[in-house]
Amino acid sequence: MNLTKSITLLLLLFMAIGVQAQKARETISRQVEFKGNSANRFLVVENIFGGISVQSHNGTSVLLEVDKEISADSQSGLDKGKSEVGIKVAYVNGNIHIYPDTPFSEFDEKTGEFRYTERDRKRGYEYLLNYKIKVPQNIGLELRAVNSGDIMVQNVNARELNIRNINGAISMENVTGKTDVNAINKDINISYSANPIEESYYKSINGDINLVLKEDLDAEISFKSLNGDFYTNIEQVKSRPISNVKKTEGRKGTKYKWSSNSGFTLGDGGVKLHFDVLNGDVTIKR
Repeated sequence: MNLTKSITLLLLLFMAIGVQAQKARETISRQVEFKGNSANRFLVVENIFGGISVQSHNGTSVLLEVDKEISADSQSGLDKGKSEVGIKVAYVNGNIHIYPDTPFSEFDEKTGEFRYTERDRKRGYEYLLNYKIKVPQNIGLELRAVNSGDIMVQNVNARELNIRNINGAISMENVTGKTDVNAINKDINISYSANPIEESYYKSINGDINLVLKEDLDAEISFKSLNGDFYTNIEQVKSRPISNVKKTEGRKGTKYKWSSNSGFTLGDGGVKLHFDVLNGDVTIKR
């Protein structure tokens, strides 16, 4: 390769790096108040590109901080993304809805249904919206994410926890509440500060489900799987049928393993917990 060609390739490389490096960042902050009694209300959060992080605080309002990042291969694309992408807040039946404000977003103010339709990726920019939210205790949470981010909930005593993530993980630490979670392609990890007292559902297609519960857990378990197994270190177990369970002794004590499509009782039985996995395992510890 001659010197001229080498210089040309280097210039093209530097130009490509320079193009890819065009980014703009902005922080969007909002304080939103519930209308009426917040104990009977839901906070509904939608995200398409980015993650959602939720923690509790002692106030009655919802504190929202969104890290907005736009990247583009041209200044015109960068400016377009900066002007087109934002956040909207709406009220439906007293519930707070937070969702991306983009040319591809649709929100029904009567039903609260959010739709994102992007048939053409030639928008000229990429974007991320990473939510950081502080919420009052004892509200209901509905959180939904799709790409490029996990969902994290910490130290929240919720009335209900309805969480969906397609291409990211779901992690909840020190939480309470009726639970309905679904992570399609990543793991679900939950530690409870108090065991669920209402029927709850846990589902994943290509990830594991791991729960840490309190010592006084009494539950009726249903387990459905194609390629996964169910593990627990809880010794008070009644299996239905008993032939489905295998008991082994290890360094950490007794471990029970179930094959798919099993039903069994932990402790004295009680709250119904449903697990549905395709290619992952389920583990319950206390």
